[in-house]
Amino acid sequence: MVEDLADSFFDKTKNMKKIFVLFFLFIFSLQSFAQKRQSDQEYKRKVCIGLNFNTIGGILGGGFFRISRAISPRMYHTFGLDVLSIRHQKEQVATNFDGETFVPGKSNSVFFIRPQYGREIILFKRAADQGVQVNLLVNASPTIGVLIPYMIQYRYPTGQPKIEQYSPEKHPSFDAIQRKASQVEFLGNSQFVFGASGKVSLAFEFGNFRNNALGFEVGMAVDAMSQKIIMMPLTTNDQVFVSGFINLFYSIRN
Repeated sequence: MVEDLADSFFDKTKNMKKIFVLFFLFIFSLQSFAQKRQSDQEYKRKVCIGLNFNTIGGILGGGFFRISRAISPRMYHTFGLDVLSIRHQKEQVATNFDGETFVPGKSNSVFFIRPQYGREIILFKRAADQGVQVNLLVNASPTIGVLIPYMIQYRYPTGQPKIEQYSPEKHPSFDAIQRKASQVEFLGNSQFVFGASGKVSLAFEFGNFRNNALGFEVGMAVDAMSQKIIMMPLTTNDQVFVSGFINLFYSIRN
């Protein structure tokens, strides 16, 4: 099952896969030409915050926060938190006759929370106060899946419209959906599904200052949940999520 899901993912993301392969081949083929290892510790602590764009989310996938602490001149402990919005691949926004928008067939909005631990290894150090630094990051973590009920206002044949979580048994006609309702007041009805994740990536840091930098991170992640995550009950739902991602970040060092 996992192999089928991975194959399906790679078929849909051929261009991103090629980019990832080129990045990894480029970095490791050049590793033998790296500059001589510096004897001093460039920084002991780094705080990083950024935005996430991934293949299982929306236009903006989410955000992350990460702290790195030195183990050696080229290796760091990392402690982080990812918060991601997850979309079903078949989600499509529809508009009814009143101009209201909703997602037909959607029963839950899903967020993944990853409290992460890992290692960060400096592959190439940048020159003093300028240049590009390349880091390899490997992380593992539990994954907390938060399922927030997707609420709609539905017009029944008799009686007043009701605001309820979408259910294909109770709401057989999409034409009777009047609008998407607010989900905020129903956060207390959220469900939680637990799992585990692993992530590997390369980070490229740019900057003209020793104590801060801008950069991007490109990599892949796998989230394996304890059960299927039901986002759209009328179609196939996944238990294992394989994704490619790009992070844009700002970091502060000391």
